[in-house]
Amino acid sequence: MPKAQDYHLTKEELKAIETAIKHDKRSEVVQRSIAIRLLHLEHKPEEVAKMQAVSKPTIYFWFQRWQSGGVEALANQPKSGRPPKADDA
Repeated sequence: MPKAQDYHLTKEELKAIETAIKHDKRSEVVQRSIAIRLLHLEHKPEEVAKMQAVSKPTIYFWFQRWQSGGVEALANQPKSGRPPKADDA
């Protein structure tokens, strides 16, 4: 049986998450920060996934990104592909 993941955050990590929830302008960062905070508050990943309307593997992925790079890692990454044709004009 796999070892249970510890989702508890340090005071500094919790402060960074709460700051992102309150002040970050990127909606995906806010949503993902809320999910990390819910895990910290001892909600199960299944519950958090249901609350956020995403899959359970997505919750695990967001937490891994948080662990590896903090709040900035929760932002959407650039996608490959053809750049848009329209410009600001």
